[in-house]
Amino acid sequence: MQNTFKNIEDMYRRYEKIKYKLFMLRPKNTQVLSFSPIYHSGESQVEKMAVERADLEDELKLIQYCLNTMTRDERLFIHYRYFMDRDMEMVPVLINWSRCEVFRLRKSVLAKTKWLLSLDTKYERMTS
Repeated sequence: MQNTFKNIEDMYRRYEKIKYKLFMLRPKNTQVLSFSPIYHSGESQVEKMAVERADLEDELKLIQYCLNTMTRDERLFIHYRYFMDRDMEMVPVLINWSRCEVFRLRKSVLAKTKWLLSLDTKYERMTS
């Protein structure tokens, strides 16, 4: 899958869901869920949850890596636009910037993330 701007935006939108899923897949919660006698292709439900947890942790680390390289303004934009799911009309009001500045900021955030992801070949494997 290509690192298109849409894919990058979807990645940022998944961040909060990933954190929630990881919370639910913690070993303590997994023990409770392990009493479900569901087996598929020789794998137990617990094994499947452990694999899913590892995949989610990798994706979360990748998103956090991208966030850590962003400026304060870029992180603020990402927070409002993707984590809080605000539309592009509301973000300029929230961060007190002009609409044009916010659109330039969005383009900068997506281009920077695309470049960072091109450095990480694991992202390609995770999204395919």
